[in-house]
Amino acid sequence: MNTRISNDLIRQHSHVIGTDPCAVTRLDLSSLGIESVEGLEECTSLIELSLSRNQLGSGQLNFANEFGKLQILDLSCNKLQHIPPNMPDHLKELRTLSLKQNKLSD
Repeated sequence: MNTRISNDLIRQHSHVIGTDPCAVTRLDLSSLGIESVEGLEECTSLIELSLSRNQLGSGQLNFANEFGKLQILDLSCNKLQHIPPNMPDHLKELRTLSLKQNKLSD
């Protein structure tokens, strides 16, 4: 399943029903077959994001300045082989990062 992150998907899986994606602070998109973070750009208030148990590869992670408030990020059980080099620069508030059960190389 190749699920695209849409505003409807964000509304369905946010912890606030019927909200504007810009206002979402917690979002659980686990186990949805997601292959890219494209579509999350509007979620500029995210503090907690779970993308565990999806199909994300290292090349599909483009975390830009929009995610500057993100503190908790769960990327466990994906297809990551390395951490994208720009990720630490753009996620300055990040406190918890879960990468377990990926294919990370040293």
